[in-house]
Amino acid sequence: MLGFTATESGLALMPRSLTMLVVMPIVGRLYNHVSPKIVVAFGVCLFAYTAWLMGHYTLETSARGIVNVLIIQGVAFSCLFIPLTTVALSSIPRHRLPDATGLNSLLRQVGGSIGLAIFATLLSRYATRARDVMLSSVSLSRPVVAARVAAIQHSLMARGYDVVSARVTAARILDFQLRKQAMTLSFERLFYVAGIAFLCVLPLVLLLKVPEGPPAEIDIHMEM
Repeated sequence: MLGFTATESGLALMPRSLTMLVVMPIVGRLYNHVSPKIVVAFGVCLFAYTAWLMGHYTLETSARGIVNVLIIQGVAFSCLFIPLTTVALSSIPRHRLPDATGLNSLLRQVGGSIGLAIFATLLSRYATRARDVMLSSVSLSRPVVAARVAAIQHSLMARGYDVVSARVTAARILDFQLRKQAMTLSFERLFYVAGIAFLCVLPLVLLLKVPEGPPAEIDIHMEM
């Protein structure tokens, strides 16, 4: 939506993974000193905060604005994955750890795939609704809209378009801008939905069973 190339998109998303790479060992050390419930609750609240920040993204948002939020989100994910995975596997007998680790990763991947499918569906639906709402306000009878179309049309005619082609192309450009803004609004709404969904599961942290005694050494296999 912001016109990034594939390389620019990768560079913008890289800081989150790098942050997790740095923070995960720190969270692992805190496991023996801080209750996993507190760490997980902090991670949930921190992710909800980043979702709220991402809900304020616009088409004018800079790459730096995106990176700053993703760095905070990397900290949130680290506070979630390490305690949850450690608690889930800490009571598993050593000879069954490979199976338990594989099952844990499988459930995470299945849950992520289901969530991705739901959000992809909602993304399209919200974008369609936002476009329909905005379309009702886009009329040539409004001076602002008429001036916008006229400016685009004159710009196209200056590039060699005839009157008819310029008028048709100007309408298509305006529709493209409308769809782009609708998709942006859809993304913003989904960010809010993600944050609210995380807050809704926050009470479940109280049900997290923390094993007593020092945790056994576990070879945790993390997949993102």
